[in-house]
Amino acid sequence: AESARRIALRIGGDTAAPLRIGLAYAELLQGDLAFGKAAAVEGAPAANVPTLQGLRARFGSEAPPQAVAGTFIVDGRAETMDVSAWIAMLSAGSSGEGPRIDSVDLDIDHLRWRDQLSAATRLRYRPQTGSGWRVHLDGVGAQGQVDWSGPAPGRLVARLEHLLMKPSPNLLAPPSPADAAAAAPPVDPGPPIDPARLPEFDVSVARVTGNGADLGRVVFKSSRIAGGQKIDQLVVGGGIVDLTASGQWRRVEARSSAELRYSFKSSDVEAV
Repeated sequence: AESARRIALRIGGDTAAPLRIGLAYAELLQGDLAFGKAAAVEGAPAANVPTLQGLRARFGSEAPPQAVAGTFIVDGRAETMDVSAWIAMLSAGSSGEGPRIDSVDLDIDHLRWRDQLSAATRLRYRPQTGSGWRVHLDGVGAQGQVDWSGPAPGRLVARLEHLLMKPSPNLLAPPSPADAAAAAPPVDPGPPIDPARLPEFDVSVARVTGNGADLGRVVFKSSRIAGGQKIDQLVVGGGIVDLTASGQWRRVEARSSAELRYSFKSSDVEAV
């Protein structure tokens, strides 16, 4: 079983932040949070609840500089980043539904999309004018640019030179019966994905490599429809797979449905 990790908290204050909280989560994450009084609203009673006004978060063991009111910055080195969770968080901030992150600069061992992991990649994020953001990816795992425009769930446009993915080790090497018996109960994956809550996609990747297999170029475009998304175009070609597909994906009244029309051909079905 994994050993428990401690979170150390430091609570104080200074002239720049009446309430300042520092945290250290083992050698994984260090942070400094600056709180101040909520801005007065005309016609409303004064609020005495402190509000988060600045953040410096650093993945790794090195402490970040003190947070400054009005700035929210994340940097450092992380082992794994869950792509869907970060898209939701950054998009919420850009749409005014949470803190608006000013800058993210991370060296990441693996980007995770469900059960797939990328190779190492540097990620740099900056908000754009209005409701939107831009991410630059640079590394063996991914190279290119991703843009999101709101309001949420918005539209995501990606233009990548390459993307290198592989299945999670948990999928490749199932635990032994003894390890499985000693392991904790499986974590509830949560509710099914609701396609209506996903952004529209306009994705083009010049070369995708999956688990060592060259899949070639991938293009995926979708548009919003009632209760879900229409798959306008899905094309994979130039590697061991030739695929063209279109269709739709809906989730209405807690029921998922999908319709897909496709043509598929592969020179190595086992690798796919």
